[in-house]
Amino acid sequence: MSELDDILDELRGQFYRSAAERFERIEQALAALESMPPAAPETFTTLRELMRQFHSLAGAGSTFSYPAITTLARQSEQACDLLLEQNRTPAPEDLGRWRESLADLRREVAQSEKK
Repeated sequence: MSELDDILDELRGQFYRSAAERFERIEQALAALESMPPAAPETFTTLRELMRQFHSLAGAGSTFSYPAITTLARQSEQACDLLLEQNRTPAPEDLGRWRESLADLRREVAQSEKK
């Protein structure tokens, strides 16, 4: 294995560790959004945090050439952004779609790690 291969392996390892941390932050944001009243002042702060985590995953997916991860994360990021632009709080359907996306992202990351 070359030095470049070693560096790439280390960077991929960092990607997987950071993905796990982002998944946890997404889970926390979703749980917070589910438990707070829709008109709570922190709703939009939490929604922005959720969007930021999806954005970071999309960027990391692009960096490491994982198009499925990029696409899934970007779709969720854009859904968060749309709600923020419209000054709307997430509906239960939005939360459900983000939970599905999170499950899909976890599967994609696990599959990419096996390769």
